[in-house]
Amino acid sequence: MSRSFTNNDDSINNDNENNNTLYEDTSSITIDDTEGFHSFESDHHNESSSRVDYIIDTGDLLDDDQCNFKYDLSKPLYDTARITVKEATSELMNFAVESNSDKSTTIRLFKLVKSLLPTSNILPTTYTTIMKSLEQLSLSQSKYYCNGCTQLCIMRKNKKICDNRDCAFSRLSLKSHQISKIVELDLATQLKTIISRNFSLFFNEQKLSRDFDVPHGRQYQSFPTSKNQKITLIIHADGSPLVRTTKSSVWPVFGSIVELPHQVRELQSNILVLALWASCQKPNLLMKNCIAQLVEYEKNDLVIMVKGIELHINIQRQMFIADLPAKSLFMKTISYNGYSACTVCTAKGTCKGQVVYPYRQNMHSRRVHEQVVLSGKEAEQKQVPVDGIKGVSPMLQILNYPDQVVYDYMHLVCLGHMATLVKRWLPHLERNQLNEIDSQLKLLRLPHNVHAKFNYSIGDVSEWHAKHSRLFVLNVGLPSIISYLPKVMASHFAVYCLAIKLLHCPKSIDEISFAESLIDYYCRTAPLVFDGSIELLSLHAHMHLGEQVRQHGGLAFSSAFCFESCIRYLKKMVHGTKNLASQIAYWCDMRSAVPRPEFILQQPTGKTKILFSSVKINQYRHILMNKLLEIGHDCKNIILFLRYKDKFNTYHSIIYDDSFSCASFIVSYNASTTEGQFFALLQQYSKTDATLFDFLDLPDAIASPINENFPLLRLSDSFCIIPVSWIQHKCVSIPFHSATCISEFRLDFEHD
Repeated sequence: MSRSFTNNDDSINNDNENNNTLYEDTSSITIDDTEGFHSFESDHHNESSSRVDYIIDTGDLLDDDQCNFKYDLSKPLYDTARITVKEATSELMNFAVESNSDKSTTIRLFKLVKSLLPTSNILPTTYTTIMKSLEQLSLSQSKYYCNGCTQLCIMRKNKKICDNRDCAFSRLSLKSHQISKIVELDLATQLKTIISRNFSLFFNEQKLSRDFDVPHGRQYQSFPTSKNQKITLIIHADGSPLVRTTKSSVWPVFGSIVELPHQVRELQSNILVLALWASCQKPNLLMKNCIAQLVEYEKNDLVIMVKGIELHINIQRQMFIADLPAKSLFMKTISYNGYSACTVCTAKGTCKGQVVYPYRQNMHSRRVHEQVVLSGKEAEQKQVPVDGIKGVSPMLQILNYPDQVVYDYMHLVCLGHMATLVKRWLPHLERNQLNEIDSQLKLLRLPHNVHAKFNYSIGDVSEWHAKHSRLFVLNVGLPSIISYLPKVMASHFAVYCLAIKLLHCPKSIDEISFAESLIDYYCRTAPLVFDGSIELLSLHAHMHLGEQVRQHGGLAFSSAFCFESCIRYLKKMVHGTKNLASQIAYWCDMRSAVPRPEFILQQPTGKTKILFSSVKINQYRHILMNKLLEIGHDCKNIILFLRYKDKFNTYHSIIYDDSFSCASFIVSYNASTTEGQFFALLQQYSKTDATLFDFLDLPDAIASPINENFPLLRLSDSFCIIPVSWIQHKCVSIPFHSATCISEFRLDFEHD
C-alpha cells in the first residue's frame, strides 16, 4: 500500500497504501516473507525515533559488482580442483578491490592462500602473473615531468633525471615533490569492457533515456549521423588533495557515456578514467594525450570486437564539466572572481570591493569559438588576459566554446549560491526558529535511495554536502523555511526553487522557457531583496542555465555529482605517500580485469510476498477486498507484495517502510491507457483550501506553477487501485501548518 497523488489538476492523490502490489494469478497465496518485520501497529505518523535506518538490499540495487565466469576456459587451480585459476584469481582480486587492500597486502593474501592449497596449485602471486591469469594487459602508462621546466624526465637506475641543461634541476635525481606524474589509461580497452558489460543497453530498441536527458539536447542532435556505433563522452576534470605534508594532489580526468541510460551511465564501473595527474603543482600537460586519443577516434573509427561482433565506433565529445577554478585552469580563462570571467558571454563586470556582474549590465553578446581562439593567441603574445582569455587552451581542439563548456549546477547551485542564500537569511532568523527548522529537516522521511540526512543545522550550512543543498532547493527547503523568513525573502526563494526544479529535470520546452523568465526575475530582484554584493559571477551564471538545458538536457544529467563520487572512490585506493597515481592506476587495472556479468535490464516484478491473512494488513484488508470487488478481482486469485521494482526503481509499501526511517511509499501518478499485471492500492491525498502561494507575495502568473510543484494536501479516506505503470515519481512529505506539502522527485535516480 502506498500514498500517492496525480499530476492532474482535478485529482490529487497520495499513495498511502500497502504497496502490496497486486499481481493477477490463478493460484492462492502461500508465502509470507514478512516475519522479520515489526508488527504494524499504527499509521505513518509514528515518531521517526522508533524507526531504524533502512539497509539497502539486493532488491534495491543495480548490481554490477559480481564476478562472471561464463566463458572461463582456464586450467583447474590444482589437480581435481572444481575451480579454475581465473575464477580463483578473480574472486581473490575482487575481494581485495572491495576491501580496499593495498598492493602489498593483496600479494600477501595471494601467497597465503597459495600456501594453504595443495602444492600442485598454480595460483599466481605477482602482478604480472595475476594479470596474465585474468587474460588482461595493463591499461596504463606512466610519464614523469620535471616541475622546474615541465620537460619529460629520463629514467636511470630507477631514478628520475631531468636532462634539460637550462633547468635548475638539470642532471639531478628528482625527489617526489619535484616531479609531476601523468598516468595515461587506454581509452579503447576501457570502452570495450564497458560496451561488453552493457551490450544489451547499447543495442536496445526500447526508449530508455528520459525526455530532456542529454541525447534530446540540441548539441547531441547536431552531431553528424553515422551508420557506425556512436559513443559520446561527457568529460570531467578536477583536483583533490592526497598528501597534506607535501601538498600533493590528484587530478583525474573522467568520462561518462551519453548513450547509456542515465541510471547506468553514472555507475562507478561505467565511468572511464582517461588520465591521472599527481603532483604538488596544478596540471599543465594532463590533457595532451587524452586530446590526441579523442581527436584520433573522431577522425578514424575505433574498431573493437565485442561478443564476436566487429564494432566501428565513432567517438564524439558532448561537454566539459568542472567547477569554476578547474574550468579556469583547463580552459585558460581568468579566475571566476576576476573581470570577464563568464565563460558564456562577454559581460565584463565591475568592481565594488569585489568583481560583480550587475543585472542591468547583462545585455552582452554570447562568446564565439573563433574569437576565443584569437583572444587566446593575442593574450599569449601580450602576456596579459584579453577579454578574460589567458591563452589558447588545448581543449579547444575537442570542444566548441562556449556551447560545450558548461556550468556545473552541483557547484554553482548546491555548493555555491544556496550557501550564499542561507548565510544571508541567518541574521533574520532567531535561535528558536533555527531549532524548529532543524528539527523539521531531521524528522523528514525520505525515499530509501535518497541518502541526505540533515545532521548539521541550517546555521552550519557550510557543513552541508552538495546532496543536502540539492534536496533543500529542489524539494524540502521552500515549505520548511517559508514560515520563518520575511515574506520578501521567502517569495524570492520560491522563485529560485521553482526555476531550479524546472531546469533540473524539465518536462517540456515551455517549462524551460518559463524557468528562464523566473531566473531573469530572480536575478533582477536579487539586489533589491539583499544588496548589490550578491551579484557575483555565481549569480550571473544562472542567466545562462536555460540555454544550457536546451543544449545538453536537464541540469540533473550534466552535473559533477557522479564524478566527485569517483574522485572519493579513487582516493580510497591510495595507501601511504608514494607512487600515488600508480597505485590508482594499478587498482583501475585490476577492477577492469575482473570479469563482470553483462547488465541485463530487469523486467518489472513484485518483491517480498505477504499473505492476505497477515496481521500486517489488518488495517487495510477490508478496504482492499472492496476495491478488488469493484474491479472484478477475487482476493483468492492474487498475490500481494510489499515492494515493486520496475526497470530501475524500487517502490515500497507503507507497511514495508513502517519500521524504517525511510518513506518510499509516497508517489505521484498519471492515469493512462497502459495496464499490466501489477497493481497498487493507493490512499489518496486531497487538496486543501489553502495553497503555498497564499503565503507569498509574487505575481499571479507564478501561482499555478508554485502550487502544482509544491501542493498543499491532506490525506483523505479515499482509496483506489491503479496499474503500477501509472506511477510517475517518488515524493517527499513535508509538514506545513495543518496540511502537508508534497514534493516530487522528478528524477528518481540521481547520484549522491
